[in-house]
Amino acid sequence: MKLPESQFELTSMFIRTRTPDLRAPEKWLLVVLSDFGDESGKRIYPSLKTLSDLSGMSKRAVQDNLNKLESKGYIGRSSGGVFNGQNRTSTYVINMEKLGFKYDDKGKVCS
Repeated sequence: MKLPESQFELTSMFIRTRTPDLRAPEKWLLVVLSDFGDESGKRIYPSLKTLSDLSGMSKRAVQDNLNKLESKGYIGRSSGGVFNGQNRTSTYVINMEKLGFKYDDKGKVCS
C-alpha cells in the first residue's frame, strides 16, 4: 500500500476515486474538506464560512451538501455547540473506508 507523500497527493487520490453516488457539488465539498484533514481524515474543523468561501458555494448549499455527504456515509459530524454564547465549529471525519482507502499500522491513509 502506498502512503500519500503530500496533501497534493491525498487530494489527487480523492479526485480520482470513483464515487458514482455523489453529485459534483458533494464531491467537490469532500475534496475541500480533505484539504483540512490530517493523514487519517479526522479532526477536520473548518467553519461554514470557510467552506463556503473555498468551495464557491453559498453557506446554505454547503449545509445541504454536508447533510447529503453525512446521509450517504461519506462523513461523520459532531456539532460544535455553543460556548460562551458563540457557536463553535463542527468537527468532521471523512469515512476513508467508504472511499476505498485503507489505513496503515500508524493510522495513516493508504491507497
